[in-house]
Order: sequence, then C-alpha cells, then structure tokens
Amino acid sequence: IADPGAQLDNRARADLLGTRIESDARSLRASLAAARALAPRLPPRPVDAAEAGLAAAGSSAKAVAIVGPDGLLAQTAPDAGWLAAAQAGVLSGQSLWIGAPSGADRGYYAVLPRTEARPLTIVALIDLTAALPRIQGEEVSAIVTRKGEILAASGVPALPGGLRQAFGVAPTLAKAGASVASGGRLMGGTTLEVAQRPIPDSDLIAVAASPEVAGGAARRAIE
Repeated sequence: IADPGAQLDNRARADLLGTRIESDARSLRASLAAARALAPRLPPRPVDAAEAGLAAAGSSAKAVAIVGPDGLLAQTAPDAGWLAAAQAGVLSGQSLWIGAPSGADRGYYAVLPRTEARPLTIVALIDLTAALPRIQGEEVSAIVTRKGEILAASGVPALPGGLRQAFGVAPTLAKAGASVASGGRLMGGTTLEVAQRPIPDSDLIAVAASPEVAGGAARRAIE
C-alpha cells in the first residue's frame, strides 16, 4: 500500500492507515490460529506452539503467550499483561480483539479468544507502529483506542495525553469501517481537520490530521 501523500485528504489518509492495520490484523489472526492449532499436538511443550505463532507473525508481534482455562500455559517472553489481555479479549465478544487492557501498562495486544470448541486463548504483544505512514509537511497520523488513548503516532515527536488533549476531538462513535472528519485543535493552538476510521474487530481507531485549510468547516458540513 502506498504511503499517503499530500494530495490525499485526511479521510483518505485515515482510510489507508485503517487498511494497513486491518492487513496486520488478518496476518495476526492467521498466526495466532496456527499457534492454537499446534498447541494440542505439543502438550509437554506448549511454548513451542507459542514460538511458532511468534515466528509466523513476523515483525507485527513482539511476543506470544498461550492462556488456558486455568491460567498461563506458555509465553515467549515474561510480561505481566498476558492474563489481563486474555480476559479483555474474551469479554469483548470479538473473534480477534486488539487493544490495551485496563490495568496493563506494558503495551497493546492482539487476542484470539477461546471458544467452546477451542479452549485456548492466544495472546500476542504487538507493534503497530510499522503501519504508520511516512508523513509529509504538517500531517499527523495516529493509532488510538476507543477510549482515546494514543498508542502510536507519527508527525510529531510525541503526543501527550489522549486524543482529546492532543487533537482537540473525542473518539468517534461511528461504526467500524466508516471514516469521519471533524474540526480539532493541536496542542499549541493550530486548528486541525481530523479524520477518524474505526477498525473492525478491535478497539482501535486510525487517525489522520493536518492544519485546516480555508473553507474546511463548510466542506465538512456539506459532506
């Protein structure tokens, strides 16, 4: 997928970033499903199945763990967030959950929740920064949660606080797959046009923003 360029508006840039994240999610789903299918065949060493899932996920995952009905069965790296992430994934009701669980401060995760037929939950500590595009000019891109937490961003050295504090907008309530644009304000006072695209099967939103051009508010009202 080509990097979004200056000729693209923010809604198009948010859609492209969302497509990248969805592509990573499909790859993660396949990798975690492979680990879950392999684990019952290796009961003495479930870590081998976790390592196979990690290898299949490539650069999208930093570590993988397998969680059973009674707790943690295997992990490729120590991490205090495995059980919190597994619980969040199971409670989400989604076939693949991606997000940052409450009470875990060690990153964000992709979770393939257990089912009635498959009792193992597979969890990956993931890195979505590769999905962020190279930015041009004063563009800003970010990946945020539905709660407004900023997980990764490009276009500025750092974005303090959540989406509302950094961009001057609240997380969209639009359905997954639909991009929406609104006015906002970057810390420092620059007026922005901000586009958000919720990602299906996750708690993530792709965000693209740039300084608002003349007539931007009127154009959004027409759209």
